[in-house]
Amino acid sequence: MSGKTKEAKENVRSQPAATLEPTVDELAERLGLKPWQKAGLFRAQGWAPGKRVSEQEFKAKLAAWMKGPMSR
Repeated sequence: MSGKTKEAKENVRSQPAATLEPTVDELAERLGLKPWQKAGLFRAQGWAPGKRVSEQEFKAKLAAWMKGPMSR
C-alpha cells in the first residue's frame, strides 16, 4: 500500500492542471534553454523529465548553475 488514503488520492486527482507546477521540460522550453544547458542543469540537479518545480526555483537553480565552471 502506498500510504495515502483514498481521500488524499482523490484530492490529488481533482486538482485542476493550472494549480500544478510546470514540468522542468516546460520551463526549459519557455525560457529558451539550449540543449546543452538543459542537459547540464538537469544532470546537476538530478532532475528527470516530468519533474515539477516552481518557475522561481527553476530560475534560481539555473542562475546558480550558470555561474559554475561547467556551464560555459
